Amino acid sequence: MQLAAAVLASLLAGSVVLPKDASIVATSSGSNDSSGNVRVEFTDGHAEMWTKNGGCKLPLVSETGLVGWIKGADGPVPIIRVCWPDGHFKDYGNAESYPNLEGWCFTENNTAIALKPGWKHGPAHYTEYALLTGKLISHAKEGDRDFPAWAEYLDKFMERFA
Repeated sequence: MQLAAAVLASLLAGSVVLPKDASIVATSSGSNDSSGNVRVEFTDGHAEMWTKNGGCKLPLVSETGLVGWIKGADGPVPIIRVCWPDGHFKDYGNAESYPNLEGWCFTENNTAIALKPGWKHGPAHYTEYALLTGKLISHAKEGDRDFPAWAEYLDKFMERFA
């Protein structure tokens, strides 16, 4: 009986359609090369455009099907938008209203996100937000004596895109 339940659970899990990849599709609005609209591909092979106004960059998909990207990349204060597989979303951002957002990633087993906001010059700043509450968990600055592991992870993760 337990084997049958395990097989059924496996089949059901396999039939759930989740996002598996996301990319940026350039817009014709003349914005910079790295921003555009978010296109999401799903485990069943279909794809959807999730934005239509451009200004998005660096889309990421977590192992659990969360999709996020930098929103307002061409604007004054960019933020991160994260969407859940059930369709709801939440915006996180840039607690000090920095004009640049160099990168971001999912952390803490997809329960948090780390951001690297900052100015064009000076030391980098790092913030970590809880996904469920949107609250700021931690803040760090490049060169801090006790530089947190999540900020180191973000820097290593962002090396992929350099």
